[in-house]
Amino acid sequence: MLATLLSGKRVRLTALNKKDASTITRWHENTDFLRLLDTNPAVPRTEVDISEWIDETNSASNEVTFAVRLIPGIRTLGPGEFGPLGPAHAGNSDP
Repeated sequence: MLATLLSGKRVRLTALNKKDASTITRWHENTDFLRLLDTNPAVPRTEVDISEWIDETNSASNEVTFAVRLIPGIRTLGPGEFGPLGPAHAGNSDP
């Protein structure tokens, strides 16, 4: 069920992993990507920085970060994120 829940006809959502660090580092060298990424100032990030960010985001309990991958390959198209998540997202209706 989970495999079909996170897959469509053209893309699938997976966890980010250390292998994605070099790809994401290359994106951070692209000023258009950085300008559209978010509202924070664009700063250079090394592969070590990105690798540490992947570790941090994968261990976060209130966010879900994933890679958008093209089917039928493993090419990463981009990162995505849901968060911060609150108690209502955990199935608890109490704030």
